[in-house]
Amino acid sequence: MGKKQKQLQKQQKEEEKQRKIQVEKKREPDERLALSRAANDENSKKLDEQARKQREREAEMDKKLQEPRETLRVPSTAPVRRRPPPNQADKDKTDIRAWRRPQRDNENSQQSHVD
Repeated sequence: MGKKQKQLQKQQKEEEKQRKIQVEKKREPDERLALSRAANDENSKKLDEQARKQREREAEMDKKLQEPRETLRVPSTAPVRRRPPPNQADKDKTDIRAWRRPQRDNENSQQSHVD
């Protein structure tokens, strides 16, 4: 019986070793997973903070853009001069514009208009 008991104790020690190894193997991925989750949480917090700051900046910009529009809606008291439409503009005035007439002698261009 002494032999059987020693074998049983050996077997139990071996099983205990195996269990410890299994627990250790399981713990490693769990620890890695916990570390990666912590890193992800930290990253997401940073991103959330950045997004919140960006939203605040955009809201501030929108607010600044809205302010001038509200002040511009007040009608001005200055008289408004409007240009006449092109078909009603005086011919002599339009001929004065350099980009509207060809680069010729003024006398030649006046003669061609008279003809």
